[in-house]
Amino acid sequence: MQTIEIRAGRIDVRRDATTDRVCLVFEAADASLRLFRTMPVEEARAFVEHCERVLAQ
Repeated sequence: MQTIEIRAGRIDVRRDATTDRVCLVFEAADASLRLFRTMPVEEARAFVEHCERVLAQ
């Protein structure tokens, strides 16, 4: 698992060893929100890169 720290919380990336999918777990910094989303690896990579660009602005 890889954890990406963001201002609003963090994103844990968990890769499924048997498929080409990952589960992204979004958790708010104050633990008020936790979301799960499973998607293909390439889509997840593009999504995380997009988040990093938005947060860098």
